[in-house]
Amino acid sequence: MMKSAARRMKSPSLILLVLLIVTVAFVNLYLGYQATIHRSPSSSFINKNTKERDADNTSKKIDYKKEQPQQQTFKIDNDSHSRKDPLDSNTDDDDESFYTNPNSLEALRTIPKRTTPTHRACEHTQGVYHIQMGDIGGAAGTIFFQFVVSQILYAEHYNLTPWVHFNNVSHIVYDPLVHQANQHQTVRLNPPMQARNATYVRRPGGHMKDFSPGPPDASHSVLMHQLNLTGTGVWEHYFEPISDYIPGDTSCHTYVTMDLFLITPGLHGFTDYAPRCWRYHYLPDYVTQLYMPFHEWIAPQRATAARVVQQYIRLRAPIRHAAALVNPPASALLGLHIRHSDKAAGRRVLETSEFLPYVLAFAQQQNTLYNKNDDWAIYLATDSDLVLQEIQNDWPSQITSRIRTFQALRSTNATAVFDMPQHHRHQTNTEVLIEIQALSQCHYLLHGLSAVSESALWLNSQLVSVDLEDPDERLTVAQFRTLLQMRNQSSSLYPTRVRTDVWWEVDEEKVESFDDATINCSNYKGILLIQNAGGHGFGRSFFTAILNQLRYAEEHQLLPWVHLDPEENRLVFDPDFHGDDNQSVTVLTSLSVTALGDTAESQYPGPPEELSYTTFTLVLKGNGIWNSYFEPLRPSERCRLQLPLVQMGSSLVTGLELYDPSSIRAWHYDEVTSWSVESLPEQRQRAHSILQTHFRPLSYLQQRVERVPDLTGDSRLCLGVHIRNIDKEGKYRKKIPLEKYMEYIRAFAEAGGHCVYVATDSRTALNFLNKQLENENVTASLELLHQGNQVVRSLKGRSREWLPHFYASHHRVNAETLVDILALARCQYLLHGASAVSEAAMYWNPNMTSISLEDSVPALAAKEFSLLVGKELEQQEFKAQQRITSTFVTETMKNTSIVRTPGIRKNQNAIVYLAQKTHSSYEGRDSYSNLLISMQLLKKHYLDTHDGTADVFVFHSGDFTEMDWNVIQDSLKLKGILHLVDLTNSSYWTRPIHHLNDNPADWFAWPLFSEGYRRMMHWFAIDIWEYFSQINEQEGCRYRYIWRLDEDSFIHSPIRYDIFDYMSTQQFVYGFRMCAYEMKVTQRMWTMWTKRHPEFKAQRPIDLEMCGIYNNFFVADLEFFTRPDVAQFLRFIDRQGHIYRRRLGDLMIHSMAVYAFAPPQQIHRFLDFTYEHGTVNRTDGCLVWGGIQAGYDDDHAAETLSQFYDRYGNCSGVRASYLGVSDLSPSYSHVSTSKKARLSLFTVTAGEVELPAGKGMLSG
Repeated sequence: MMKSAARRMKSPSLILLVLLIVTVAFVNLYLGYQATIHRSPSSSFINKNTKERDADNTSKKIDYKKEQPQQQTFKIDNDSHSRKDPLDSNTDDDDESFYTNPNSLEALRTIPKRTTPTHRACEHTQGVYHIQMGDIGGAAGTIFFQFVVSQILYAEHYNLTPWVHFNNVSHIVYDPLVHQANQHQTVRLNPPMQARNATYVRRPGGHMKDFSPGPPDASHSVLMHQLNLTGTGVWEHYFEPISDYIPGDTSCHTYVTMDLFLITPGLHGFTDYAPRCWRYHYLPDYVTQLYMPFHEWIAPQRATAARVVQQYIRLRAPIRHAAALVNPPASALLGLHIRHSDKAAGRRVLETSEFLPYVLAFAQQQNTLYNKNDDWAIYLATDSDLVLQEIQNDWPSQITSRIRTFQALRSTNATAVFDMPQHHRHQTNTEVLIEIQALSQCHYLLHGLSAVSESALWLNSQLVSVDLEDPDERLTVAQFRTLLQMRNQSSSLYPTRVRTDVWWEVDEEKVESFDDATINCSNYKGILLIQNAGGHGFGRSFFTAILNQLRYAEEHQLLPWVHLDPEENRLVFDPDFHGDDNQSVTVLTSLSVTALGDTAESQYPGPPEELSYTTFTLVLKGNGIWNSYFEPLRPSERCRLQLPLVQMGSSLVTGLELYDPSSIRAWHYDEVTSWSVESLPEQRQRAHSILQTHFRPLSYLQQRVERVPDLTGDSRLCLGVHIRNIDKEGKYRKKIPLEKYMEYIRAFAEAGGHCVYVATDSRTALNFLNKQLENENVTASLELLHQGNQVVRSLKGRSREWLPHFYASHHRVNAETLVDILALARCQYLLHGASAVSEAAMYWNPNMTSISLEDSVPALAAKEFSLLVGKELEQQEFKAQQRITSTFVTETMKNTSIVRTPGIRKNQNAIVYLAQKTHSSYEGRDSYSNLLISMQLLKKHYLDTHDGTADVFVFHSGDFTEMDWNVIQDSLKLKGILHLVDLTNSSYWTRPIHHLNDNPADWFAWPLFSEGYRRMMHWFAIDIWEYFSQINEQEGCRYRYIWRLDEDSFIHSPIRYDIFDYMSTQQFVYGFRMCAYEMKVTQRMWTMWTKRHPEFKAQRPIDLEMCGIYNNFFVADLEFFTRPDVAQFLRFIDRQGHIYRRRLGDLMIHSMAVYAFAPPQQIHRFLDFTYEHGTVNRTDGCLVWGGIQAGYDDDHAAETLSQFYDRYGNCSGVRASYLGVSDLSPSYSHVSTSKKARLSLFTVTAGEVELPAGKGMLSG
């Protein structure tokens, strides 16, 4: 076509004119690569004409070398490669030419000549792997980085030397003119090479397209005498060679490549090792692993890709230095990648307004009390002119004046740049690669889901990623500001994002089977060894097959022994958790089981038959599976040698469930001819009895259920919903439309129901309910509860669904299923279909109201259900009114006045506040409102789920009346546990005798800290222990543990356990939440004590630099503080008078007493719940002391702390940091090994509370 066009050109002058136009076009094209860098506030980085931009480019290029920043804290080492580059010797010349030749990018139109092989390229490998394409539709970021990296990984996996020479399949990056499509080269291979294709490997039971590349196919090897190449191969226009292979290298005897289908979707989508840039919408669940947070899913892929890129891939010098020109070094560099055009494949377009808050936070951090920096900039990479215009129009000038950008071809609409008519492929490749390199030179990168962003992160693994398109948990602005503050700290202290809580990975599930020696063997006729659970999933295996065998054991007086065989129970066996070691035990010869039934096909086990007994050795495999979830059922050795063994084959186990007339069944099985729905209640009662006797779940499962606290309140009505719509087989079962579930959930909400707990194996079902409830505004009155998003569930459409155990740990799926069963059993109502899981919940709680939507006529219609719920709520309200009454009694003890509900005190623990309506030292603080908020949070996050564990005492100095008692009692519904105690006329609220003659004006920090404030310190340091000792003695009470909270102590997340029982069972004498570095003032007192008592040996010497107990939250053992030696120390402290005269606080006194007198194993720092306590200056509204710290068991901590930081983050003196276990009282935190590695608590404080990381043991 080109030749015929040339023939039609009759005039030579016309040909010269065309050549001139082409030459001018190329010159203008490459002049356009020069950058526009703007620093002055008056300059606009968008609205400049070409002449102005060129002038800017020239001046900035000249100034670049002399304007190096004086302090460069960040450096990208692009020269660190583990390979030897043949072109390294030429790099310096190439670098110098860039600065002397402004059009050096013209050099990219040709590739450096490499004609002589080293003949050593495959010395240590099995051959060469030819990377000849990516996918068809990928652009520069995807093709040059993602597809090359994945194929390098394939080459490494099979010990091949990678070599890149692209053909024209990846046409978006292929420029026929520049990449010389008409040039052909034939390389003679002497000796010839064995040419092989990668083999096809398919995952068993996988997606229909799930073929990935396997080893080179040696069975179809072809002897290749020559290699035919077309064009330049594309790669070396932009990159240095990834290896020293050159066609003709005699050390390479095998040539390997793969076809397009194996590259994509095979390698790209279905291998375990290829890095992905986001969860592609076409991939199946077992690849996307939606049960894992996105950042956790992508992190190992990103690390792998970064290792490969930094080892093999290096951009050519003209691109690297073009990037250095457009984005020169600065003390602080923020990169923005905003991709707008052609954004598809399950991604969304991020608006510029989403970036702005982060950009403002970055700018503000450059000029704070602790950081004065004017050497900062923002580099913007985008494919859209509309983005540039929006930023110029909408963003503040102090931001736009700092933005750098690159003059490149951009789209003006949704059309991708590579689809634009003026698009030149070589130009676009170069521009994109310059942008990637420039972004990689930043310190922080704000971005969405894109191969360009990922490529920049792979080039620089120190680049901090803030992914605004993270579908699970993107960094909040507050967290980003915290990262900025932590920049000079070690990156090891940076926050470890919330990762999957691997709660199922505990030592408990590896519990060794033990022999129950307490059982009387003579009560049994034999031992039933249960090894086969029918080969089903967890629900039916444990709650139908095993349940029926336990029923059989009871009927025939057999002692049950559950030890499931791995081979017979593949769907529930997990070798990583259930073990594969063999154990041998000696038993008596087996009894045989008679077979009953009308036909051979319908037999079920009858009574065991007695035989003559001899001993033999039985080999058991693994831990028996059962023992990972329930307390073991295993007879003692004595019983095993006295009682004969009974075993059932798989056919009898199946027959027991299907054909035995006494069988307990989950639904109407296809093989069962006689079935009645009316028999289910009786079956459930029998099953309940068996569960009560034999099924004792391990504590880690019970603790997991406690994470759903709203299920445990006795005054809450909860509806359990079990949706099983995947893999639902059987002619008597059917899939239930999700809208049918919604009909009942609406009725429940309209009646006033409190919460719905959803258990489902379908992520689609859960998403549907969430969306429907949100759209209908039902969630305003109804809580939707479930185990969380990080649970193994299936998502894809009907033809692509797999059972959860197909793509995740079997043990994890088993444990999650059992937790769902236990949680459903805590509900009052259950909405379900035919399933072993829902039946198991009713076995646990046969009193719950069952509504099966698979019944031809459900037990209750939706309207009837609504009436039932309404009636139950009315009864609850009536009972509540009977329990809560405004009648109170007033008692006195040592001149204190106590207002409380009549009756005998039964609780053995106390939660105490010392409250006032207006603060004596902090003018303007509404202490009463704070108190109510604090008590509401206490009730919500603890008392509602742990009713009856403690009385609540509000001590005061005359501020509160009986009316206040009524208001608090009735509004919070404290059920008779509230005590208002007036200390005004008592000895607890007067100056000690040794201070009667003091002049307060002589006291330190008077009147800033009033006498009332000093009385408060004396109360919590000295008097409180005497008060509770007296009330125990005089009133016959048994208070043991005292939990203090202040009126501004806020518990922001659930405490999922009985805190007093925890203290008791762990034998802790003191527990606290946060710490403060205020111990210097203890020097004089501690010195006096140790001199007077030289024989005293402290458990831990008091270090003045250590962190003291921030004791506005403590849980203390009364017996510890009244112990003679501790009481002697407290009397000594009191008699010195420093509490009043020197403001020696209760914080310091508690710290000295606890650290010195209690061993570390009896001191505990709580870290699991989010806690706030701070002092706010009422003049400017700024935090001046204290703060907030996230709890590791708080799923909403990031949101809570972000709101706190938004309020106080701009205050001078406010710090934000992430603290790891080494800086969170390592002696006292008692964090489990599994949590230590993941612990990183977001902390925002002021003053000396929780100083930034680096304190180590001094933190406690």
